[in-house]
Parts: sequence; structure tokens; C-alpha cells
Amino acid sequence: MKKLLQCACALLVLCAAVPLYAASEPTMAEYTHYPIFQTEKVSPRIMIALDNSGSMNFPAYGNVYEDWPNGMTLPAVYDGKVCSSFSGRVNSTSDDGMERKANGQIMLCNTYNTLTMLDLDLGKDDDSYPNPNTACTQQTMLSAVRFSSVTIPREVDGVAVVVKNAYIEFTARPNGGSNSFKKAALSLKITAQAADNPATLTTAVNNISSRPNTAASVTWAVPATAWTDGATYTTPDLKAIVQEIVSRPGWNAGQAMLFKIDYVSGNGGRTTHSYDSSASLAPRLIVEYEPCEIKTYYGYFNSEAFYSYDGNSFVPDASGTWDGNFLNWLCMRRGDVLRKALVGGNSTSKTGIGNQTLIGIDDSSSLARFRRNHIGTGVSPWANAWYFMDGGRIDVRASSDWGAATLGSFNIKVTKNPLTDPASDFYDGELAGVLQKVGDRAQWANAWFLSSGDGNAAIDKPMGELVTSLVTTIKNKPFDTSTPLSEILYVVTQYFKQ
Repeated sequence: MKKLLQCACALLVLCAAVPLYAASEPTMAEYTHYPIFQTEKVSPRIMIALDNSGSMNFPAYGNVYEDWPNGMTLPAVYDGKVCSSFSGRVNSTSDDGMERKANGQIMLCNTYNTLTMLDLDLGKDDDSYPNPNTACTQQTMLSAVRFSSVTIPREVDGVAVVVKNAYIEFTARPNGGSNSFKKAALSLKITAQAADNPATLTTAVNNISSRPNTAASVTWAVPATAWTDGATYTTPDLKAIVQEIVSRPGWNAGQAMLFKIDYVSGNGGRTTHSYDSSASLAPRLIVEYEPCEIKTYYGYFNSEAFYSYDGNSFVPDASGTWDGNFLNWLCMRRGDVLRKALVGGNSTSKTGIGNQTLIGIDDSSSLARFRRNHIGTGVSPWANAWYFMDGGRIDVRASSDWGAATLGSFNIKVTKNPLTDPASDFYDGELAGVLQKVGDRAQWANAWFLSSGDGNAAIDKPMGELVTSLVTTIKNKPFDTSTPLSEILYVVTQYFKQ
């Protein structure tokens, strides 16, 4: 204890013997260190943590199932070209009515002018009247339907609208006429009011016939068949009439259109629902118009090209019957899209003038199979067929039966030519994705999910790996693991932490 006290005293003496000076304030440089990329040129470090799970074999487009397709039918419909459309019903008592051709009266033949009615008659009025109104029985009619707030523009982004299809849909009501009256063939003439925004109907005499007609007109030849109560019936195509209206200098989206259906000949009539009989069954106007929106599907095929099949692969062909956009939608899987974006796809080496072949995923397990039905022309050799994606092929059948005979079988392979395919698909004459295009301007590494093992994720290629090595790995890596997202994020974070 005595020795400790002596040491302590000596320490105190030493401290007292040292002169005391005021300490200087440290500079901020002593506390800071600028990141290396702020003081010198450093290539970006990019770690690609890819999903190589079995779910990458799922369809890339139109898949409504969260689990494996497992041979199921995908219900989504191909919508590569979506044209704009309008659909609207008569929505007011004063927007449909009839005018007696004999005297121009807007009436139900009871000496009162009215627009409130349960029937909208086309051709002749189906009603019979006792004295003193027998002269009103089965009178010929000029009917009118007005549609408010028609949202068709005159032009889209400076391009004039082109009407591709237009018609009015009527819903039949019980017809009070005789069998011969109900079944009589009719000839009707359809026009529209030549006005930018027609006013609603009134009960004034000749209120319908006095309105000026469009130059365009359409004849509706109603066949000699009775209409079924509750069924819908449509006019012929009215696009010429609608086009005339929307092309008027004063036309703007949101204005009204009024159509006239005039009796020409025939010994009968058809009875339809009016707004007052059922607002939900009132006459409906349907219009389709362009410019259309083209929905592009990304994949191995050029979405703006057509293809033919040479017995082994699809080849670009302006006269071909396969639409590339449809093929991308039809058969691309998630893994195909991933490979296309990163490395240009699973491609073969160049041959001849530089052609390469892209090869779609060929998972042949029953879980990875799926099928689609498409009805419509212009995208494949068939107007109505079933398409089965199975083991790297498209098998076409006439029915949904997996065992049915095939109409054709096609490998999911596509020939790519740097002279005809989009330049964006290539780099230095070879199919390429982000990796090749960025190249050694960055340092690359990648990590994968593992089927088993410590952490279920691992670094595959360390930072600084050659791009060509990563490209080969990504092209050939199978999609067959589970999905350990947390594990791979932990592994990658720990890698950068080192």
C-alpha cells in the first residue's frame, strides 16, 4: 500500500511539473473521409440478384394464377390492338320518341302529344285503337333516339378520328300485332340530325321530321322473322353517318347525336324498349374508332413484324401469318423476358451473315404447361384455335383437350437478323442486353437462389467478373428453386459490407 501511495505521489508530481497549455480545436478534416468515388474515378459496382425460382417458368402475360399453371387455361384475351370506343344508352324521356308520318304528330294516337311511352316502334305502330281513333291503328312511324354526352373526339393528338364501326342496339318488347305483322319484312332508312349538338325532342308537330338529315344514310333490311321478347337486335353499320357528324367543324366530345329510323316499306313493325319502359334496356349506341392504341408485348419476337415457320424456327417474313406481338403474348415466360432484358435472350452463336436463334424456355414438366384459346384473324394461321405451351413448343389444337390431335407443332425459337430486326436488340452485331451494352464501364457480380444449403442463397460471380462469364451463366441457369428473398438480400448486403 505504501508503494502504491508513493507511485501516486510521483505521478502527481510529474503532472504538476508539466506546463499546462490550452488545447487547440480539431479541424473537420480529422472527422471526415470523403467517399472514394468523390475523389477519384471509380466504376459502378453492380450486383445482379436474380430470381431463378420455378415461378420464372410462369407465363409472362395474361396469367391470373398465383401458382404453377399446371396445364390450366389462361382466360386472358389477346388485346394487342385496342381501339377507342363509346357506349351509351338513351337516358331521358325526351331523348326517344315517335312521329306519325301521316300528320307529324308526336303522340300515342290518343289525341295527346306525348314522349312518355313504353314502346318505341320501328316501322309501324303495333297498337290497334277503337273508335274514334281507328285511323291511328298500325300507323307508319318516324322514330328518333338521341344519345347525350357522346365522348368521341374530332381528333386525337392532331390526327382526325376515323370511325371503324357503329351501330344501335335495341331490346325487343312484346309486339301487339298479328303474327304476320310481327314477322313482316321491313325496309327502314336510318339517318342522323345534321347538327353539332342536337336539342332534346319536344312534342311540337313535325319535331323529328323537321330536323335536317345527314347526307349519309343506311338502309336497314329487317328480315321476315319475329323478334323475341328480351333479345337484342342491332342496326347495320352506321359508321358513315357517325363519321359525318364527328367530322363537322363544330363537333366536340361530349355533345349529342340524334338518329332517325324512318319507315320505307313493309306490312309490319318491331317493338322495342324505350327509356320509359326500362332505362337499362333503352336503345344503346356503340361506336369504335381510331387512332387505336397498340399494346406492345416484349419478348423474343419483334412485336412489329410478322413471321413464317421454316420447320425449326420462326423467321421474319412480311408475308407471314404469325404476328410477332401475338407470339410474345402467347408463349413468352417470365424467364424469357428476364434473359432478353439482361443478356439479349438465350441465344445461339452467330451463323452465316450474323443470324442468331433465340430459344424459349423448354421446361417440360406438367406443372409448367399452360394453354390459351384465341378467336380472331390476323395473328396466326387459325381464326379459332387452342394453343398449348409445352416443353419449348406451341402445339395447336382445335379443342381444349391436351390429348387431341395437333393442327401444328412449332418450336419456340426465333431467328434474329441484325439487318432486319430492331437495332436495339444488338450490340457489335450480336444479340445483347443491358450487360453487354454497359460492359466494362461497370463492375458486375451476381447472386442466385439455392435449392438447399446454408442461407439458400449465394454469390455466384464475385465483383469484377468478366461480362462474358455472367452472360453465359444467365443464359444457361435453370429456373428451379424456391424463393428465399430475405436470404439473398442478407447475402448480398453482407458481401458489400466486407
